[in-house]
Amino acid sequence: MKIRGVSDISTMYGLGSKNVPKRKEQIVSELARLMHHKDRLKRELSIWVSNQQHTERRLQKVNEQISRLQGAVERKAHEHKELKSLLPEAAPETREKTQSEPIQEPEGWQHMKLEY
Repeated sequence: MKIRGVSDISTMYGLGSKNVPKRKEQIVSELARLMHHKDRLKRELSIWVSNQQHTERRLQKVNEQISRLQGAVERKAHEHKELKSLLPEAAPETREKTQSEPIQEPEGWQHMKLEY
């Protein structure tokens, strides 16, 4: 269903204007009204297009930020794996003790707050 606005509501004046006016003054008045209505619709369309372009630019910036953050998370995870592989192997008795302790991730990477 098409959503209609206040400008689409027929008034007594609008209902009567469906016929061509008989007097010259009425024709000129109707023509001026229609030209004003046309100009208003053009301005409205221009505003909508401008808002759409602005929203598309904002969406593009958000997508770029998401890509950068995902890349940073992947790099940090890869660096973390590399650091773990460089650590010396623990003796079997100490390995059992460390396995019971929770593994601590680098600080700041457990939770990330995302604001937009």
